[in-house]
Amino acid sequence: AVEGAEMLLLRERCEITRSSLNLLPPFTSSETGTARQFEYSPHTPDLLVVGSFTGSVALVDGAAHTPKAGTVTQCTESGEVLALNWLSQHTDRVMVGSCDVSGGSGAGSIQMMRVVNEGGALALAPEDVFRAPMDWLNSVCSNSTDDRFIAAGLNQVRLFDLPTATLLQSMPEWHTAFVNCPKFANRHPHLIASASLDQTLCLWDARTPMRRPCWRKELGWGGCMVCFSPTDETILVSGECSRVWQFCSSDGRVHSELGLESIGDDDEGNYTKSYYSSDGRHAVVTGRLEDCLHICCSRTGELVESFQIRDNRPSSSMHLLTRTSRPDPFHPHRYSVLVDGWDPLPQDPLNDPSDSSTLAYVVDIASAASGTSGEREPIGRRGICDMQ
Repeated sequence: AVEGAEMLLLRERCEITRSSLNLLPPFTSSETGTARQFEYSPHTPDLLVVGSFTGSVALVDGAAHTPKAGTVTQCTESGEVLALNWLSQHTDRVMVGSCDVSGGSGAGSIQMMRVVNEGGALALAPEDVFRAPMDWLNSVCSNSTDDRFIAAGLNQVRLFDLPTATLLQSMPEWHTAFVNCPKFANRHPHLIASASLDQTLCLWDARTPMRRPCWRKELGWGGCMVCFSPTDETILVSGECSRVWQFCSSDGRVHSELGLESIGDDDEGNYTKSYYSSDGRHAVVTGRLEDCLHICCSRTGELVESFQIRDNRPSSSMHLLTRTSRPDPFHPHRYSVLVDGWDPLPQDPLNDPSDSSTLAYVVDIASAASGTSGEREPIGRRGICDMQ
């Protein structure tokens, strides 16, 4: 924990609070392998599922930041876990998507896992009757009623019946370039948002044949991530060149552009990923070529603060770059960040992951008190808040 580390969380049109940061130990261990992806359970506090580069999944105690005993399950022998998705209505089910990326075959599959209690300990058990093939899989998302899910790979998006894993519709015409993470809305089980490197953002209605979107917007930059606000009123889109924008779900109007600055010559390759906090008041953003976590006000788009993530273990010389982050569904000021670490940093870390060790930290931005304690200099986008 950091004593005395303070920041101005919300300024001007936003409420002013005082906050602190906590840096917890890594998720990863010899049991779980090197973390590749993770998701908070929306139903059980401090319960996460973590997928690894070696094809295993594990339940993790978010409070203790350690794997739960007996929970490591091998999903695939020749692939990485690229997608994790907790169901909304069936609180003990999580979908696991894996793909043979390094082997070059692109063979992928989606499997349902069930959280079971074995002798007083939580464990993951595979549902053998549920398995859906999907080549070059990169994401999976179920709707709020647990009767449909979508999967994406390359420029392909497919709609499945969730109870039977039956393919209902393939949508190759949605986008002409890579589609990363299309998402269902939180409260409207028929609405789907998709963004692509073809520089478009679309909203779709699953009650229709989906040959045409409800609306389509030209971004002018490639989109990598898309998600709905908790109320579905806005859509958050992030992607190339450090860009993060919000759009109105109803008609696709631009709501706001988040106030992130360019990082210079490497900006084109700085793919951003962004999510709303659980209460929808903030957007948390990470950049693939940065070691920072950015917090923005979702109402105004204003940059609230940025934190540089540091590994302050004795004698550590790790170079850290953020991979992705997730908001804690039970704590609106808490986020977990998955980071890659190198020692030394290779020339092209994004395409040379062989020496990387992936770590995951919890950044806890806990509201402490209202008001200010005198004037403070804003830290800015690449400002530093040391963590011990």
